[in-house]
Parts: sequence; C-alpha cells; structure tokens
Amino acid sequence: MANPVLRPRIPSPLQPKPKPTKKASKKRASKKGRPSVARARKPTSLKQQVDATIASIHEELRTSSARYWDIGRALISLRQPEIWRLYAETTYRGFLEEHVMPFSTARRMITVAETYSQPIAEAIGHERGYQLARLARIDRKIKKSAEQLWKTNAKLSKRRVRDMSAADIERLVRGAVLRSNKSRRPKPAEEEKQAYDRMKTAFQKAFKDLEADFDLDLRKRKIRIELNLDDLLT
Repeated sequence: MANPVLRPRIPSPLQPKPKPTKKASKKRASKKGRPSVARARKPTSLKQQVDATIASIHEELRTSSARYWDIGRALISLRQPEIWRLYAETTYRGFLEEHVMPFSTARRMITVAETYSQPIAEAIGHERGYQLARLARIDRKIKKSAEQLWKTNAKLSKRRVRDMSAADIERLVRGAVLRSNKSRRPKPAEEEKQAYDRMKTAFQKAFKDLEADFDLDLRKRKIRIELNLDDLLT
C-alpha cells in the first residue's frame, strides 16, 4: 500500500493533496489503540519537500503537454533564502541553475505565472505570454497590463494580439528596447560636441575617398568610426 501524502509546507500546485477515502477512514477506525499513520509518521523535512517539488517539476517537463503556469507557481514557491542554503547556494539563480533548470527557462515560466491567471496563461502559451509581458513592461506607449492586452484583444502595430505569434511580439519588444535606449542616451556638452565635430572634419579632409559612419559614445567616452573594409582593400 502506498504511503499517504503528507501536507507539504511548501505549496506545490503540481502535487495536490489527495482526499482521504471512506475505506481508509474505516480501516483506521477498526484498529483500536493504534495511532493513525499521519500521527505516527514524523513530518518530512524541508529538504525532502523541496526535493519532491523539484522532482514533480522535472516529471511535468517530460510530459508532452506540460502545464507551464503550474511549473511557474512551483518555481515561485522555491524562491526562499532558507531553501537555497539547504543546497549550499547563495542566490535563487544559482539554486535554479544547479538543481532545477536553466534560469532563462525558469524566468519565462515565472513571468507567465506572475502576470496571468491560469486560464489566460493556458490560452496564450508560455512563450507568447512571456514576450507580451516584456512588451507591456518596456513599451511606454502601452498603458495596459499584459493580461488586459490579451483580454481586450488589443491592436498592436496594426494587428490584434491574439493573431500575433511569439516571434511577432518579440520584434515589437526589440523595437521598444531600441527606442528606450535612444531616449536615455545622454546629450553631449558643448565642448564634447566641438571636439567630436573637429575630429570628424579632420578625418574627412584626410580621407576624402572613404565613406565612414561616426558615433559619439558618451557612456564609454569614445568616438567610433565605422568603415567598409572593401573600401580599404581597393
């Protein structure tokens, strides 16, 4: 007879607690003076519970129709410093990388589990849901949450969200990142702009036959000159 499942201290959506059957209740009641299995057995340790949760995650990932929202919730339940220390890890990322799964994969499932309700997560899919969550966070023009975008089937770049693939949304994310980087780019001081202009003019006078692109990177305090290699070889 299989051992009864004890109530875990760490919630794991992949391991729901089974309800006791009437047959099992009668069996316990018929043996007078003998304590129930639940009373006699000592509570499992925290590490045993974590090991069981990790095993359930791995088992779920091996199925053809893995429930990524459920896996995300299970991963969130492991986001506790006392758990990392059991495995001699100092960060959540290190714990996941060494004992559960690659952090980049886990981050997608966690993002979906934190962003959407379960029915929406199942409808949108974990990769498309992850990209839509990124877009809603990065693009300042979007005023709705990712879940609201999906619920209302909002129009993004002349297309409805539900008609877009994960790759379509990822392209919008890349565009939003580029716009964000440009908006945060520092403006040069007057003396920096004058030095840049002098260098650019001097280069163009010295190399009249070469076409070049110039860039002033204030973050790294550098001026970049980009040349076509074929022009230099001719």
